Amino acid sequence: MNEGNSYILPYMLMAVTLGFMMGWGFGEQTGRKDSAEDLIDELRDRLQSSTDLTRQLKQLQAVINDLHRKVSAVSKGLGKHPS
Repeated sequence: MNEGNSYILPYMLMAVTLGFMMGWGFGEQTGRKDSAEDLIDELRDRLQSSTDLTRQLKQLQAVINDLHRKVSAVSKGLGKHPS
């Protein structure tokens, strides 16, 4: 190698190193983004299932309240007319 071309080798090494570091950084960010998207999808599914459970619990509560009204009406009616 002559002195005119000797400066090319360090610059090429720096360019390769910089490219490697940028590629690694972008790869990490892409991995984090994919992981975050998966986590958001999982949380969305949990929220949907909890919404379904909440709706079912409200329906059960309405049924229990209706039954309680009917049972207490019958028990009050029995108390008024002793046998």
